Amino acid sequence: MNWAAWGRFVGKVEYGPDCWRWKGSISSGGYGFFHIKHDKMQNAHRHAYAMTTGPIPVGLQVCHRCDNKLCVRPSHLFLGTQSDNERDKVRKGRHVGQKKTHCPQGHPLTGHNVKLSLTPRGTHGRRCRTCLNNSHAAHRDARWWREYRAAKKKANQ
Repeated sequence: MNWAAWGRFVGKVEYGPDCWRWKGSISSGGYGFFHIKHDKMQNAHRHAYAMTTGPIPVGLQVCHRCDNKLCVRPSHLFLGTQSDNERDKVRKGRHVGQKKTHCPQGHPLTGHNVKLSLTPRGTHGRRCRTCLNNSHAAHRDARWWREYRAAKKKANQ
């Protein structure tokens, strides 16, 4: 354990009755980060987990039970995969897609206009049926015109 780094780390923590809030540097994504050495940084919650619990296996993330990105309290942190973290967000109502009421073109994402689909990563998503139908029609029309022009060009030769 790097005791000098740990001493600097704990000096940047505000200890509360529930979460232990990171007071050091904060990334644009809202997570705390800690300079272990002058050329090496780590997310503050990952550093807290690694220093108190042990190494973080490759492919796993350190997730927050409390949903506070700045919390570094070890008892509020747990290991999980990206899928575990996404399911946790959906279960707690924090997933950005859950809050969308309309597609980018302004069609409502409700009732018959919603198509539930399985993404290549195995997660579920909502798609706008109106936009899907418009996209399919545009592709169909473009293919028809390509075939029409090719047939016309062939006939003129």
